Amino acid sequence: MILTKPRTCRECGKPLDPDRKANTDFCATACRVSWRNRRMSRGADLYDAFMAMRYDRGAAKAEGLWALMCRMASAWHEEDKAAGRQSYFPADETAMRHVQHKAVILVRRRRKERP
Repeated sequence: MILTKPRTCRECGKPLDPDRKANTDFCATACRVSWRNRRMSRGADLYDAFMAMRYDRGAAKAEGLWALMCRMASAWHEEDKAAGRQSYFPADETAMRHVQHKAVILVRRRRKERP
């Protein structure tokens, strides 16, 4: 018999009804909306910092954007931990949501590995 950890709401941490769909991550619409709104507002801040790091490296380095991004992530993680909620999707779930980009990376990696 395989024992699985009871699924919990990503926002409030309450156990999810076992009769709900397997891909349900939230106990109520309000929890889903809160989760997504928080991710959108945090993501907007992180997006600007990341894009500056990617396309204006000199200025980003001068402003210390990498350290800023790390401090932002730490603060958000601590805030979520104190509220008893999950801060982020696990790496494998994140990668699966972006399969088209991951495929390009894998193809390029294989081309480099060829003799």
